[in-house]
Amino acid sequence: MVWRPTLHCRPAGPGKLETAPVTSRTTQLTGVKSVKKNLFLHTRPRTVPVAALRFRLTWGLGGAAALMVIVQLITGVLLNFSYEATPLAAYASVQHIHYDALFGRLFRNLHHWTGHALIMIVFLHMLRVFLSSAYRGPRHLNWIIGLGLFFLILLANFSGYLLPWDQRAYWAVTIATSILEYLPGFGATLLEIVRGGSDIGSATLHIFHTLHSGVLPLQLLFLMTWHF
Repeated sequence: MVWRPTLHCRPAGPGKLETAPVTSRTTQLTGVKSVKKNLFLHTRPRTVPVAALRFRLTWGLGGAAALMVIVQLITGVLLNFSYEATPLAAYASVQHIHYDALFGRLFRNLHHWTGHALIMIVFLHMLRVFLSSAYRGPRHLNWIIGLGLFFLILLANFSGYLLPWDQRAYWAVTIATSILEYLPGFGATLLEIVRGGSDIGSATLHIFHTLHSGVLPLQLLFLMTWHF
């Protein structure tokens, strides 16, 4: 964007206008306001139609999903203080959180069940958008971003499934990741990348923990900023 100085006009007499150059201070204030307007306020519309605020239009599903994501982020950060992402200590740290840590069972249950409920709420939200044809017209890009958010939520749930490092999590992730091997061409390579090797081990746990607690939450927050 190129800033061009403008001229202010003030009456100088009957039928005449006298121009005065804008001072540098005025130009600076105008530039700051414009940057604030375009950089920080561009994600929200200036006005919202009254009809769009009706509860029966959306049933509050999008807001409920956003609230659940916030709950997931807060409880996930709290759980991460006590969790140890190593094969020898992962299961013991989860047991410590569940039985010994202050409010650990509450936060773990909130994190666990909110993650499952989030998938259901987002699916219902997308179903409502599809059935009401709200994905058409100027909002088609928002629909694509919503699909990306749903995919990230599924990945977040899947990556968190391995973190307790018990028998159920180990074999579930082993079987689920084995499906990648059947992809033609690059399936075997992709399987080794996801697992961090040929078998499920410490590298797999480290990869899944990094995705679950760092990469995926940041991508969720970024896309949510543009989706709302």
